[in-house]
This record gives sequence, structure tokens and C-alpha cells, in this order.
Amino acid sequence: MRIKSVIQELQYFPSKTKNPLEFTIHKRISQQVAAFKLGNLIQQNIHNSNFKGKVLAVFSNTIYLQDNDEEVYWIADRNLSMHRRCILADVDHQFVESGMTWSVMRGCLQIGKDLLIDLESAELWTPYLVDPAKLLPLAILPSHRNKILTLVPSSNISDGFARVLQMLDEPSIKNLNKGENSTQNALLNLALPTIKNILTASKKKDVISIIKEGEKLLGLGPGLTPSGDDFLGGLIFTARHLNDYYKNMLYWNEAIIDEIIHSGKRLTNQISLSILSDLARMYGPEPLHNLVTSILIGNSENQVREDIEQLTKIGHSSGWDMLLGVLTAMQIV
Repeated sequence: MRIKSVIQELQYFPSKTKNPLEFTIHKRISQQVAAFKLGNLIQQNIHNSNFKGKVLAVFSNTIYLQDNDEEVYWIADRNLSMHRRCILADVDHQFVESGMTWSVMRGCLQIGKDLLIDLESAELWTPYLVDPAKLLPLAILPSHRNKILTLVPSSNISDGFARVLQMLDEPSIKNLNKGENSTQNALLNLALPTIKNILTASKKKDVISIIKEGEKLLGLGPGLTPSGDDFLGGLIFTARHLNDYYKNMLYWNEAIIDEIIHSGKRLTNQISLSILSDLARMYGPEPLHNLVTSILIGNSENQVREDIEQLTKIGHSSGWDMLLGVLTAMQIV
């Protein structure tokens, strides 16, 4: 195994520096694993000796890393979704704690003294790009969007903003502040007036109003990635695809997107902000790329159902909230 040869080659490498981020292969590594998949943003740095930092947070199935430039990456279990910032690897989390230092050298990632991950043998994952030649005609998208709404499961809808998925038809938009759905969920009740304004602006193709209203939702909701961030991220991700692939069909203002990201620095947490920043630049989790691609090229209903199912598996409600963002953006067409 390549990782063993790296250890043998470097095991007597002396650590003479007092810099805690200095990469040192120790004689006894408690856990040595090989990554299964590697996001392309990480792959670009696996031979960069300055690619180092600290462990930001440790959860049951994910370890979040922060580099010296305050960029965020993560190591996730193999059954979780890929992302350009992600490493899929089966890691025993008992060897990792928040605040530990990590460093990359010769294609291996070392965390603390006890964990070494071989990155070079991992399969590279790159976000999927839509083939412009396969795009549905813009005139067909509204009817295609309406068909997709019927494919969203009405049961097992998560908490967060996802209940609005049942109210995306025209009559329901007008009555969005009425009915039991608006009172059963305190979080949704707080967000409903803003979501209603966003839906109304979407019908008018008013991107500036959509983004400005969306800023009010930043940081709204519990968890690592609040529902407001996930919804807004899914919305901008999809709207940007529409704008880029359909020859500037929207009045897109990059400065407003930059303002949103800047506001996020004070309104949400660092991990969520990194994910939101990527979504605003058309980089997201693999199931989101798959779903938006299926919508734009007219994949089969079975494929769209599968894409929706995979997206809604992300987090507790994150996938559902991103799904609402996708379908809200589709109201623009």
C-alpha cells in the first residue's frame, strides 16, 4: 500500500520547528486509511506543502477542516454526498478532536499524530457541467417545471422550509400566510412573509428583489447549515444556471451576490458560509448538480424522482430546503 511506503520513507524525518502546523510523520500512526473520493478543490492542493490548518469541528459522520486561509473542507463517510470540498473516507473519529492541526505532504493528509489519509489513490470528483447541446428549449421549461412539482413526495417532508413545497401553485402563493402549515412550524412561520415576497419576485423575474429578500433569511434556523442559508443557496445556484445556460435571461447583478456573501460573514457560521459561497458560484453537492441537470435537459421522471430522493437525504432538512430553493428559482421561467 502506497501509504505505508510514505510512512517508511518519512518516519525518521525530524521535527525541529516549534511551528505546530509543521508536518511530521510519526513512527506509529494509529490509523492509516485511503480516501475513496476526493473533491477537485482539494485535489488541487494535495502536493501543496502550505495546505494545512486545524480541525474546525467533529461530528458523527463528518470532520470539518479549516486551512490557514480560513477555507473550509470536510472528511465524510463514504455513504454521504460528494462536493468539491469533500474527502470520502472511513475514518475512526476517536482519533480526531476540534483544534487538532492537520497538514498535507506527498499526497497524504495527516491529522494530529494518529491519523494518516492517502489522498492520491482516491477517485477524483468534479462538479458536473450541463451540456448546452442537451438543454431543453426555454419555452418548454414552464410546463416541465410544473410536471416536476408533481414528482415531489407529499409525505416525509422534513422540518425547515420544505412545507412550502406543497404551496408552490399560483393560488397557494396568494394564501401563503394562511392555513395550518404556516402555524405548525415556528421557523417556517417566521420565514413565510419573506418566502412569499421571493416567490412573487420570482414570477416577475426580479432577481435583485429575490436576492435582497433572501438576505433576510441568512442564518435563520438551527443546525450547522440553517434553513435560510440552504434555501437561498439552492435558489441562487439554480437561478445562476438558468442565467448562464439561457444566455443571460435574467438581469444578473454580481455585486448583489457579493453583498450576500459579505452579509453572511456576520449572519451565519463559517461552515454554512463556505457552502453558500460555493452555491452562489454554481458549486454544490453532487445530488443538487444532478437534479438541476435533470431539470434543464429533460431527464425522465424516474431519474428526477431519484435525484430528488438523493438530494433530500442531505442533512436533517438541508436537502429539502435546497429543493425548495431550486423549485422557487424555476418559478422565474
